[in-house]
Amino acid sequence: MTLHQAEAGAGLAVQWARAKIDALLDARTAGAAADDVRLAVIDVALRLVADAHPRNNLFHISGTDIVRCLSFRFQAFGRPVKNSKKFEEGIFSSAKTNQTTTIKDVAQDSFNPAKLPKDMEAGLYATAVYKADVENFPNGVHICEVEVDPETGVVSVVKYNVVDDVGTVMNPLLLKGQIVGGVAMGVGQILKEDINFDADGQLTTGSFMDYAMPRAHDFCAIEVKANPVPTKTNPIGSKGAGEAGCVGAMPAVANALVNALSEFGVKHIEMPATPERVWRAIGNGKA
Repeated sequence: MTLHQAEAGAGLAVQWARAKIDALLDARTAGAAADDVRLAVIDVALRLVADAHPRNNLFHISGTDIVRCLSFRFQAFGRPVKNSKKFEEGIFSSAKTNQTTTIKDVAQDSFNPAKLPKDMEAGLYATAVYKADVENFPNGVHICEVEVDPETGVVSVVKYNVVDDVGTVMNPLLLKGQIVGGVAMGVGQILKEDINFDADGQLTTGSFMDYAMPRAHDFCAIEVKANPVPTKTNPIGSKGAGEAGCVGAMPAVANALVNALSEFGVKHIEMPATPERVWRAIGNGKA
């Protein structure tokens, strides 16, 4: 199986393999095993269709392609002989003889023109192109608790909980990693990350030595729970997950911070809420 889509660095190869295995398990009566299908991801330069940068809905599109293509192939294996012979657990047999043949033998012989009828093309092939006509969106809730040091303006995230519905979960570990990574990006945008230039227009945050990128010690343990409600917009039932952590983290952290500063009369604070900016907001509120 060749998939015309590039890996986007989000563990998609693992999820594609999971979709392949699930599709095979659903078709166990075809006598196939997971190892019988090899998944090859084609070079992006050779793709049949060009697309935009992969988005968080990429898997439900490519995963559906895998399921549909495997389904077509299983149908192609069984349809020519089901009417005249018994087909069960991947084995073709006939009541008129004690001879049997496996689905693998049929597939292999299909590439030998000498064993095919004159009007039959050699090989068993199936292709599938899936277009998502209806969009779907994940949903969930983020709850963030922060503490502020009024003497220094330092903000600490002390508790963070997420419950997300991303539809069918193909790989819980990858899902949690994407959610936690997204939360880290959201927290970084609210509290730390900023582009600065000096008076001469020279960029002073041009590397990660100078840019305030969030790091592991900036976070508490992030609790992630799934509440999967499969969508009906695609056969797999999956929804996007890649941006869910980031989208929820920004308002959750910003609102938690403003709530913590409300006793000083602060109703709004600009991003990023650096310690200096928070300290000044507290001072202005006290004044």
